[in-house]
Amino acid sequence: MTTCRAYPLRFLTVSLTVLCLCACGGPEPSDDRQPVVPEAEAAEEALPPVPETDPTLADTRPPVTNTQDPIDWIRERYSDFQRIERDGQLDCDTVTYECPGEARFGSFVFCYSDVGLTRITHEMTLGDHFGVTESYFYDGEELYFAHLTQGAWSFGGPPRIDEAGNEVPGTIDEVHEERRYYDQGALIQRLFKDYTITSGQSSPGPDEIPNRPTGEGVTAGLGSEAVFDVSTAYTYDCP
Repeated sequence: MTTCRAYPLRFLTVSLTVLCLCACGGPEPSDDRQPVVPEAEAAEEALPPVPETDPTLADTRPPVTNTQDPIDWIRERYSDFQRIERDGQLDCDTVTYECPGEARFGSFVFCYSDVGLTRITHEMTLGDHFGVTESYFYDGEELYFAHLTQGAWSFGGPPRIDEAGNEVPGTIDEVHEERRYYDQGALIQRLFKDYTITSGQSSPGPDEIPNRPTGEGVTAGLGSEAVFDVSTAYTYDCP
């Protein structure tokens, strides 16, 4: 296993450019840019109904002290994150890496508030045509939400005219998004969004595409555990 060089940096206030709970479209694809990585969006779908409990257990079970819907709790935590980010109360570190002999490079951004870890974002580029962004949100060290995006682009579609007036090949972006919701560390819901963007052609924006309970999913990320490990070691070993 090759150990990559990691360069921690310190800065204040990282603007959340790829994350919110409502996806937005990126710039028009071009033949020399990385794949589209849209912003996150809030999912409006409700959880499936809670199964009825056995009434015979009513007298033996402890009283319920928190009946808040887990999705509502997640939205509240995310709203708190947006507020402290907007108010400039985040302290963030960055670790970058480049894998020797591979067309693989990326960065980790770890953001903290006065109560601890709030977000980890990992962006990775594989070659010239593929990219992954995975962002994990924490309440302390408890993971409650993840937004994952992977995109690949290729030449295709009708040619287009660049800023210099030259005709250049068209491009096609294939984008897959996944949103994961957690309650006390357990995955309770997944929502998917899959779409294609062809240069020179009109198409619905990512925010107009509904989330669905099934989809392609995102498989190229490192995963929440591996990303969290980097936040404690401040180094990343290339595979």
